[in-house]
Amino acid sequence: MVFAVVSMSPVFAVFGTLTNPTSSDAIFQFVGQVNGASGVLFDQHWVLTAGHVGGNTFTLNGTTYTADATYNHPTADLHLMHFANTFSGFYPLFSGNA
Repeated sequence: MVFAVVSMSPVFAVFGTLTNPTSSDAIFQFVGQVNGASGVLFDQHWVLTAGHVGGNTFTLNGTTYTADATYNHPTADLHLMHFANTFSGFYPLFSGNA
C-alpha cells in the first residue's frame, strides 16, 4: 500500500504569488486579501469577494481595514463589504458599454 502526502498552497481567484503587493504587475493594484482569498475594490468604499469567503477585513498593500458593514447575496455566491474610509483607487464596475 502506498500513501502520499500532498501539501497545497491556498488558491486565490485573483490574488496570488505573482500579484502580491511587491509585484510589478500593476493590473492587480486594487486586489487584496479577504480571509486568505481575494477581494477587489470596485468603489471608493466597497470590496467584492465570494460569498463562501465571507469576512469583514480587507488587506491591501500590507494594511488591514475593517468593514463597517457586510452583505451576502441571498442566492448568488457574492459578499460585499463597505468601508467608512475612502480608498484612493478602485476598478469601476463594467456598465456594458465599452
